[in-house]
Amino acid sequence: LLIACTTAAGGDTGTAFALSLPAASGYATTIITAEHVIDACTNPSTGAFVSLARGGQTLPVHLRAYDPREDVAILDTTATLPTLKPAAAPVVGEFLMAVGNPLGVNDNVTSGNVSQVYPSYFLDSAPISNGSSGGPVVDRSGNVVGIVDAGAVADANTPVVQNLNIALRLSRLCPTVLSGSSCAALH
Repeated sequence: LLIACTTAAGGDTGTAFALSLPAASGYATTIITAEHVIDACTNPSTGAFVSLARGGQTLPVHLRAYDPREDVAILDTTATLPTLKPAAAPVVGEFLMAVGNPLGVNDNVTSGNVSQVYPSYFLDSAPISNGSSGGPVVDRSGNVVGIVDAGAVADANTPVVQNLNIALRLSRLCPTVLSGSSCAALH
């Protein structure tokens, strides 16, 4: 899913995905993304708004909750969309795929491996670019292992960086943007 935050000054685009979690009352599908993708749209008084698109069609979307510190956001839509299921906890060496909308290329899929696992995130080698943020990182079965967050970039201290990327573990959704029994399945 392509997610966009539109402000008076322009906007940001990224990726979101439908996760098999209970939707808020009056909605059909729960949507997950990285908070930094929609950060400029979290204050409704600015006139900024979030939009969601699938296959060129704009879908209604409502921002349920977000946490800038954990960099996660949960939204709901009245559209009924196919959902992804949460996977087991990531394991070093595990094959995975990152799905996103990098640089305007919709539904791009890259592959790599988990290289390090930490309590709230993991490192992986599936190539990502601007626009991939918020997308799902999935295992061989298509179940969500994590949320694309960021890629390491070269600077004066680290002149070469190749496919060293950060994915957030689904457990980061709890307890700030999601709580209750839904959290039991999130690793």
